[in-house]
Amino acid sequence: MIRKLLAFALFLLAPSLAGPAVAAAPPPRCDADVASDRVALVVGNRRYLDQRWEQLDNARSDSRQVCAAFAASGFRVILLEDASRDDLAAAVALFGDLAAKAETAVFYFAGHGFEYAGDNYLVPSDAPTETSRANLRGLFVNLAEPLAAANRAKHPVAFLDACRSRAAIVRVVDADEKGPDGPPGFIGLPDRFGGVVFYSTARGSVAYDARPFPTGTNSPFASAVVEWLATPGVNLTDYIGFVMEDVKSGTERFPYGVQSPIPYGQLPDQNRFYLRRAAAVAPAPAAALPTAAPAAPSAMAEARAAIAAITPDDLAREDGPILAARVLKRARPEQIAALAGSGDELAQYVYGTMLYLGLGVPRDPVAARGFLADAARSGNPAVLTVYAYFLQFLGDRPGDRAEALRVYAQAAEAGYAKAQSNLAYMLYTAPPPEQDRARAMALWRAAAGADYPYAAYALGYYGGERDAARTRLAALAAAGYASLKPAPRPSRSQRRSSPTACARHRTTGRWPWPPRPGSMPPGRGLPYRQRKPNTGRGWRAIR
Repeated sequence: MIRKLLAFALFLLAPSLAGPAVAAAPPPRCDADVASDRVALVVGNRRYLDQRWEQLDNARSDSRQVCAAFAASGFRVILLEDASRDDLAAAVALFGDLAAKAETAVFYFAGHGFEYAGDNYLVPSDAPTETSRANLRGLFVNLAEPLAAANRAKHPVAFLDACRSRAAIVRVVDADEKGPDGPPGFIGLPDRFGGVVFYSTARGSVAYDARPFPTGTNSPFASAVVEWLATPGVNLTDYIGFVMEDVKSGTERFPYGVQSPIPYGQLPDQNRFYLRRAAAVAPAPAAALPTAAPAAPSAMAEARAAIAAITPDDLAREDGPILAARVLKRARPEQIAALAGSGDELAQYVYGTMLYLGLGVPRDPVAARGFLADAARSGNPAVLTVYAYFLQFLGDRPGDRAEALRVYAQAAEAGYAKAQSNLAYMLYTAPPPEQDRARAMALWRAAAGADYPYAAYALGYYGGERDAARTRLAALAAAGYASLKPAPRPSRSQRRSSPTACARHRTTGRWPWPPRPGSMPPGRGLPYRQRKPNTGRGWRAIR
C-alpha cells in the first residue's frame, strides 16, 4: 500500500500535472555559453563550396536538432554549420579545453568522411574533391583531432553520421591504388580512443540523409538520437540499443536496404552512465501519504493509451526494456507510476522494469521487486516471466533462485514460449543436481515450435542442431520477424547503374557466443547496400 501511495505522490508532485498553471520556460539556446560539467561539439555540413560534392540537405537541420537535444540534457554545446577547415580547427581547440575540465564530452558530426592510408578524415565545407597526399592534412580534418579532444574528459562519446561505403568520395591524385595505402575508402575505426564511437551505419554501408516525406527533415540516425535524448535515465548501453532498433526498424522498408548503426568501444561504467540523467523526485512526507488523493483519470490517459498499445504478441516476443522504452516514448514516468499505483498490472510490469533498469527514473531494485511481484499475482504468463527474470539475475535474497524456477515453470506450463526458453537456460546451465539438460532441450523444442527465435538459436548452439536452427530462423525471418530479416539485395542492373555501389561485408561462419535468454541472436551478415540517387520524390542523398 505504501508503495502505491508513493507512486500517487510522485505523480501528484510532478509540476506539469499539479499546481497552478505557469508559463512554460523557454527552451535553452542550444549553443549558449553555460557552465556545465558536460560539453558537446556538434557539426553539420550541408553545403560544400566545391559543387562536385554531394550536397546533404539535412545535415544542418540534423545538427540543430541534436544541438537543442544536448542543451536540454544539460550540455554546453558548440554548434558549427557548414564549417570550413579553419572553423573546425578553432572549434576543436575550444572543445578540447572545455573537455579537460568536464566529466562528459560528446562529438557529433553529420557530413562526408573518408579514410586514406590508415587515417580517417572529415570533410570541411571548403575542401576540394581532389587533392594530393601531401595536402590531405591541410585541407581535411583528421578524425583523431576531435576524438583526442573528447578523450580529455572522463566520459568521451562520439557520433558519426557519415557514409561508410567503399565508394571514393575524394580523389587523391598521386595515390597508388595498388600500393599498401590503396585508394580512399570508408571511415574506419579510431586509434587510441577511450570512449564510445557510435557510427550511423555499418562498415561498407551507407547512411540515409533523410526519411521519406512528410517527415524527411532529418536523417533516421539523427531522429533517433534526438528522440531518445528526450527520455531521461536511459543508460548508454540501452540508449545505443534503442537508437539502433529505431533506425533499423525505421529503414526496414527503404528500397535500398536497412541502415544498421554500429557502436565501437565501451566506457568502463557504461551501464551507469547517462547522456540525460534521470531527474530525482523528492518523495512526499510520510504524514501526507495516507491522505494522498488518486490521480485524475484524464491525467493518466497518455500512460493508459501507451500501455494499451502493448499487444499479446509484443509481450510474447519483446523484452521488458524494449516495451518500457516504447511506453516512455508516449507517456511521462510520473504518469506510468500513477497508473501502476492504481493497480494496472501491465503498468506495474512496465514501471517495475523501469525501476530495476533505472530507465526514465532513478534505479530502485527494491521498489521494482514490489511492483513486479504485484503484477505477477495476475497470473499473466508474460508478467510472470519478467518477475522470474528479475529474481534470476537481480534477486539477492535466499530462495530467489528457487522462486525464479517455480515462477518460470508456472508460466511455461501455460505454454508461454519465452518462459519455456528462459527456464531451459536455467536448467541447462545450472550446476548439478539442479541441472537437467534433457528437460532443457525439450523446453527449447517446445518454445522453438511456438516460433520463439532464441529457442531455435539455442537448439543450434547448445544442442548442436545447427542446420535445423538455421532453417527455422530463416523461416522466421521470411515470415516477417523484423529482428532476423535481412535487407533486400539490389538487382544486378541497380548495382551496375550506380557508380558508388557498396560492397557486401560478411561475418565469419562461426556461431557467436549466445546472448542472454530473451534477446535475439545477431544477424548472419551485413546485407548488400547501394547508394540511391536523388530522385526528387522524398529520398535524399546518402552520406
